[in-house]
Order: sequence, then C-alpha cells, then structure tokens
Amino acid sequence: MRTKVFLDTNVLLDCVVNDRPHAKASLTIIDLVRSHRLEAVVTTQSIIDMAYVERNTANRTLFVDFVSWILNCINVEQIDTFDIEDALASGGEDIEDEAQVAHAVTSACHYFITSDKQLLQKEIPGIDFLSPESFVNLLR
Repeated sequence: MRTKVFLDTNVLLDCVVNDRPHAKASLTIIDLVRSHRLEAVVTTQSIIDMAYVERNTANRTLFVDFVSWILNCINVEQIDTFDIEDALASGGEDIEDEAQVAHAVTSACHYFITSDKQLLQKEIPGIDFLSPESFVNLLR
C-alpha cells in the first residue's frame, strides 16, 4: 500500500508561483506522485483557490498545464457537508483549513502536507502534519 498524502493548497501553489520558499520540496513531492511512489489527494477548493492566486502571479500556461495534470493524476475530491460540519465543530478559526483537514481525515490520508504554521501545530490521531521539507526528509 502506497503512502497517501493530502496536499494543501500552499503546496500546489509552490509548483506554479515563482519564489515560494517551499517550492523545491513541494516539487519533489509532485515528482514522487508522478513516479507513483505516493498517492495524493487534493480538493476542488484548492484548485479554485489556486486559480484566484494565479490570476495575478503565475504563468497562465504553466497553471493550466499543472491543473490538467492534477485532474488526471491526483485524486481530486470535493469537500462535502460532513467535512464542513466537522470544520465548524473543530473550533478552529479558519473554516476553509479545517474543512481541508476534515477531508484529509475522511480520505484516510497518512500525512497532511502544508506550510501553514497553524496547521503544522495540529495533532489528530492517524494523520501527521508535516511541511514539504519535513516530509521529503522523512522519506530519505
């Protein structure tokens, strides 16, 4: 069974927006997904959020090509009612982040990969929260 990771929006943005500090590690994770060494999950919300950021900062062709690859090679799933209910019940301040976390748990991901400092502090049984660099180092 392959390791299953949830890729937060910021990890995906690292791959299409110039000069992001975690870009190298995030691209390494994408390469591991491409080589079928990892199974990855993202949500439709992340793609929508990426499009919003991309419109001002990234290369449009790169963005479209990357999203097309995501749609064909990564499990793209929708946040559902239960994820939102869990997010609201979590008590967290950022409902969008909490919904992403709830979905990662529901999808039985082993790791939640993010550069969000608040999310990196979370502790939920069965899922580890790691930065892209920490995750890449763990695999070495």
